[in-house]
Amino acid sequence: YAKSAAQPIRSIAVLPLQNLSGDPAQDFFADGMTEELITELSRIQSLRVISHTSVMEYKGTKKHLPQIAHELGVDGILEGSVIRENDEVRVTVQLLDGPNDRHIWSESYERPLHGVLNLQREVAEAVTQQIRLQLTPEQKARIDSASSVNPEAYDAYLRGRYILANQYTMGPPLLQAKSYFEESIRKDPGFAEAYSGLAEACLDRWYSTK
Repeated sequence: YAKSAAQPIRSIAVLPLQNLSGDPAQDFFADGMTEELITELSRIQSLRVISHTSVMEYKGTKKHLPQIAHELGVDGILEGSVIRENDEVRVTVQLLDGPNDRHIWSESYERPLHGVLNLQREVAEAVTQQIRLQLTPEQKARIDSASSVNPEAYDAYLRGRYILANQYTMGPPLLQAKSYFEESIRKDPGFAEAYSGLAEACLDRWYSTK
C-alpha cells in the first residue's frame, strides 16, 4: 500500500526496528538489521541518511513522528519490526512523511535467514522507488546480484556488530566482537561484511589501548 509524499523525500531516518520475537536476547538481531538497512540506504548518493548512532537514541521512544523528524532534520522516517524464528526472518517496514505524520508505504517480507542480505537490499530498493529516487546502474547491479549468506555466519556477524555499536570503547567486549567476526568468517569465508567488521573491531581495540 502506497501514497505520495506531501513533499519530496531527500533525507531519511531508519528508526530502530522493534524486536517482536518475544525474546530480549534477540535484540542484537533487530538492532543489527536496523544498522544494515541504514548501510544499504547510505549507498544511495542522493539520499541523506541519519547515522545508526543518532537513531538508536530513539529506541523505544514515545515521541511523535513530527517531533522526531524535526529533531533529526529529515523528511522521511522508516520504521518497522523484525521477528526471527529459527532460520526464518520476517520484517515489516513502513515509510512515513515525518513532518506531516503521513503514511506513504508499507510492506512485509518473509525470507529464510540465508537470504537476509537480499531482503535488506529489496527494502532499500523499494524505498528508493517510493520516494522516486533513481538508482545508478552500479547500485541497481549490486541489488540484483545480492548473494546468500550462511545463517550461522550472519548470526555471529550481527552479534559482533551489536557489541561494536554498544561497547566499542571497552577492551574485553571488543575482543569478544573480534571473536564473533572470526567465527563468521570461518562459517562463511565469502561473507565480505564479516571481514569489514573484523577490521573495525581490531581498529577499535587498538584505539582502546591508547
